[in-house]
This record gives sequence, structure tokens and C-alpha cells, in this order.
Amino acid sequence: DDEIAAKADALKVATEIKAFASWGGPGQTAAYAEELASRGVMCIGDCMLAATDQFVKDRNDHVWLTFPSVDQLTEHWSEFIRRELAGREARFAGSPVLRNQKRVFGIVRFDESFAGLDQIGASFVKLLKSQGITMAAEAGYELDLTKAQENARLMITKMKSAHVTTLIFAGDPLTPSFLTQEATAQQYFPEWVVLGAAYTD
Repeated sequence: DDEIAAKADALKVATEIKAFASWGGPGQTAAYAEELASRGVMCIGDCMLAATDQFVKDRNDHVWLTFPSVDQLTEHWSEFIRRELAGREARFAGSPVLRNQKRVFGIVRFDESFAGLDQIGASFVKLLKSQGITMAAEAGYELDLTKAQENARLMITKMKSAHVTTLIFAGDPLTPSFLTQEATAQQYFPEWVVLGAAYTD
């Protein structure tokens, strides 16, 4: 995630190695992909964890993403929520009481500024809202394992207080273990919708 080091690496790849393309790179910053693209070198694969369609277009297609773009992710996720979940009972909840209720959505999402991950979550929530689906509670977080248990306690308390039946998770692969343990500790058993962001699939 070091922009200066990433830019220096890209400069070396482009000018010293004289590469046609780079496969992968420091994905937690856009600096590597941006520098390569500005020098006409393609950055393929995990050069970035996330980017918008516009970011790719602005770099004359010199950035090829492994993952779907931010725009593609939000479109697919919102379609799934709208078509398959909204307006129905929370039948996959762990609690019999919640199973008989219409779904009330809440979202726990990555709110890291690197690689556009904050953009994905914000775009997703905004798109759902435009389709008439609102979040009863939102909890953004930055990945810090030293604070993970405390963050989980606060996030689960927020979801439970908002009577969320269906908790949507769009984040890293480590946080769910903290969230589910804390939910159990609070005797809170909602449906869990894991969107598959950032290797959680």
C-alpha cells in the first residue's frame, strides 16, 4: 500500500526491464497501475483490488482487472438483492423469530480508501436505495485486527438494535469470524449474505 514504493517499482518495470506487461503488483494502491499505464505498459491481473470502469477507460485499457470493476460488482450485487431477497421473509435466519419477518437489511462493509473499496460499498448502497431498498443500519470499517473484536461488538450491536434480519457483508475474509462469534455472544442470529468481495468467496 506504499504509493511511493509502488511508483518506483512501476518505473523500474517500465524503464529498466522494459516490460510489455506486468502481471500483478501492489494491489492496495493505484500508483503502480497508473504509472505503468502512463508509460504504455499493461498491468494485468491483481494490479489493483478494485477500480471503476472509468479508471480503466481513462488509462486507455492498459489496466486489465482480475476482479469485476466497482460498477460491475454493485450492479450484480444489487440485482441479486432486488430479485432474490427483497420483500420476502428472512427464511434463512438462525432465529425462528426472525425467519417469520420480512427482510430488514443491514450492511457491514469495508470502508478502506485504498483500491476504491470504499467506493464499492457506497455505490452499492446508493444503487439499492435508488431501487427502493434501504439499509436499516450501515457499519463501515477499516481492517485492523487489533480492533477487530471491539469493532465486531459495535457493529453487531448496531445491527441487532436496528432489528436487521438480513446482514449483508462486503468486506475482507477475516472479519466474518469476529462478527459471527460476537453475534452468537449477543444471541443474535440473522441471515448472512456474503457478497464475495475481497476473497470472501
